[in-house]
Amino acid sequence: MPAADLVWELGLGAVKLAGGTVAMNADKGAAVTIKSPEVRVRTGLRWVYQVIQRDGKKVLESGEMNVSVFPADLTQDWPERLQTNSHGEVRKLVVWDDPDGLPKILAAAKVPFTRVSDLTKVLDRPDMVLVGANQIDDSAFSQGPLVGFAAAGTSVAVFGQRLADRVAGYVLARRELPADIRFKPEHPLFERLSSDDLHSWVADTSGALFALQLPPDEPALELAWWAPESPGERPRPIDALIVTKTTGAGRIVLCQVPLGPWGEDPRSQILLGNLLSYLATRPQPTPPPSERHVQQSPPIPRKVPTIVIPEGANP
Repeated sequence: MPAADLVWELGLGAVKLAGGTVAMNADKGAAVTIKSPEVRVRTGLRWVYQVIQRDGKKVLESGEMNVSVFPADLTQDWPERLQTNSHGEVRKLVVWDDPDGLPKILAAAKVPFTRVSDLTKVLDRPDMVLVGANQIDDSAFSQGPLVGFAAAGTSVAVFGQRLADRVAGYVLARRELPADIRFKPEHPLFERLSSDDLHSWVADTSGALFALQLPPDEPALELAWWAPESPGERPRPIDALIVTKTTGAGRIVLCQVPLGPWGEDPRSQILLGNLLSYLATRPQPTPPPSERHVQQSPPIPRKVPTIVIPEGANP
């Protein structure tokens, strides 16, 4: 490629918010760093670029893409989402993860919790348990406390595991990409997330996904799953990425979606905030697919709040 410059502009409608020129490197391309404008609600912006040859000023390439900007206070209300338990006390949250994972983002949000590296040493039953990515292995005592706490009334959530053969009794199976994943967007876990947000986690993934294999007519609610090969066959086994299941007096949420970094990905922060609210609700029965009511009309798409600035106005 001849010597060239990347000329870019970030705008909201006809209003230019930022712009710049970056020298292109034939081997490494160009890296553009943009300071996000402060917004009160999620805002859609447009990024436009041209690759211009340095000698002769010929336009070698051009394009544009949509960019979503999120508020900086997505975690501000997390302590309130824990609410109080039936005794009027703040819910006891136990987190099984490395210090730089869930504990770091929860501490920054001032959410009260206890970090552990071994659930067998937790003597008092917590109200909630969060398990970070790749904490569970195939040891005999790794998952016993999780299932026991849930049966006794704890709300448990487990994020992306790859080191174990099973999670909460379900076989983990490697599934190659690309993947035709379906989501249940109306579920409270996906509040304030668009369909594009949900599918972007999978689209941005390289390598493989690890599915939860649900047996036919399993009494668990799939929230993200692979499209069936035979749509008319019921009941059928389901390969899922997100599952919620009431077990005993509690519930277990299993999430195998490859989420972005907690401290950097606003989609992941929104999902985690929704999860805290969901775990604080009373578990509802999860009937098997054969006993579920079939919805006759499709759900109404949820609108994502945006700010529109008229042409000529200042942002």
